[in-house]
Amino acid sequence: MNISLTRKNLLQVILVLLTLSILLLFGCTGKAGDKNADGKNVNPEDIAKTANEVPQSELELAPTDQGGYTEGSTMNSGEDFTPSQDQPLAGSAGPAAGLENAPAGKVSLVVSFDSGSGPIPSNDGMTISANKDITVQVTVVNKTEVATSIVFPTSQKIEVIISDTYGKKLWTWSEGTRFAQVISSIVLEPDQFWSHEITISKDALANLVLPGIYDIKVVITGSPEMVEEITGVRLDKRS
Repeated sequence: MNISLTRKNLLQVILVLLTLSILLLFGCTGKAGDKNADGKNVNPEDIAKTANEVPQSELELAPTDQGGYTEGSTMNSGEDFTPSQDQPLAGSAGPAAGLENAPAGKVSLVVSFDSGSGPIPSNDGMTISANKDITVQVTVVNKTEVATSIVFPTSQKIEVIISDTYGKKLWTWSEGTRFAQVISSIVLEPDQFWSHEITISKDALANLVLPGIYDIKVVITGSPEMVEEITGVRLDKRS
């Protein structure tokens, strides 16, 4: 029996063959239950999800042209930032008063307070005016002969806690504040320092009895954690 194909019949046969080829191709790849080179089942949805994940260790604070930092940007894993006073990690901040008295051979936390009349180095029994906003200035200085690093698990760098003389917490600076869940680090070479500051609004202390005697704890919230405790602080209403 002679079979002759017209041009129309030939095109139909080609389309059928292409369709079968495509079905066979998709039938062999990209489906749940396939195995990888190790013989394990592979789910394409899991592959897509993994491809979009960024390891937490690679999340950093990336510098901007203005010397500040944007949270949530990424840097290469293991890349550290060495701060300077021209480009500090948390924006422009002057060194805390009393920095010159930091002891040699140690990595020290220096704290000062400024309620409008100039920064005062922290010391037990000091008086701070709570009649105005209080600026808490901190400086970490490396007075050793080797580099040191601090790793911050979030965008928070400082915590300030005010307690009564019995140790009961009365006020915490970070309460009610949300911080970006990004990891960042700073590296301090010998004789380098890093400064940061926060402001305590006078309204934030409205529930404290003034004048009154309190203990103030200032914490660098990185690893290693650094703490400065100032006891017997008189918070006064007077300027």
